[in-house]
Amino acid sequence: MSKGMKNNGFAGRLRATREARSMSASDLAKLLDVTPTAVWNWEKNDVVPRPDMLSSIAQVLGVTKEFLQNGEDVSSCLKTVSLEAMPLEDLMKAIEAKGFNVSVSPKSI
Repeated sequence: MSKGMKNNGFAGRLRATREARSMSASDLAKLLDVTPTAVWNWEKNDVVPRPDMLSSIAQVLGVTKEFLQNGEDVSSCLKTVSLEAMPLEDLMKAIEAKGFNVSVSPKSI
């Protein structure tokens, strides 16, 4: 993440972080279970979401709430996300957001 992201305000940090993850605004909306318009308002109109949604956004993007809010700790804000630590439902949503169909069936013994 570039140092310039620190001074872009919430909207700029959100957009730059989303783009750094190769995620479209629609992808983010699907993962957060919100409308693309909500993401658009956050990025274009600098609307700051509710605290609980801010936490969800930070988790999906792998950054801290503090980074999104005020750009603090830019170098240490990225979280390493292990696939083992990601709930199956979230992993499936992330894959589906990229245009793939995902289904789960019981393992045959």
